Amino acid sequence: MNSKKIIVLYKSKTGFSKKYAHWIAETLNCDIASLDKFDILDIGNYDLVIFGGGIYAERINGISFIKKNWPLLEKKKIIVFATGATPPMPKEIERVKKDNIPQDMDIEFFYFQSGLN
Repeated sequence: MNSKKIIVLYKSKTGFSKKYAHWIAETLNCDIASLDKFDILDIGNYDLVIFGGGIYAERINGISFIKKNWPLLEKKKIIVFATGATPPMPKEIERVKKDNIPQDMDIEFFYFQSGLN
């Protein structure tokens, strides 16, 4: 049995990132919280942090949380997912990752296609 404590955090405007976050949390049977309601002081309770946000003007909504709190997160396993209306093309996915996640941060990145509101 995996004893890692996991949380899925999300920042959602249209509901797509929230929907993906809930699917992930349900599948992993783990904690979930909106970034707006999460207390960073609780981060010490988790080994794995999964964060997701929508892409707006080529920026992942809420990614500043990861960057700002990197000293508290860097020893944890971090996974970031982004949602956007653009079909998932490898070149575009790599560009989004490069534009949002500094290379020196050991973060896995995934892109999920959402929809339009």
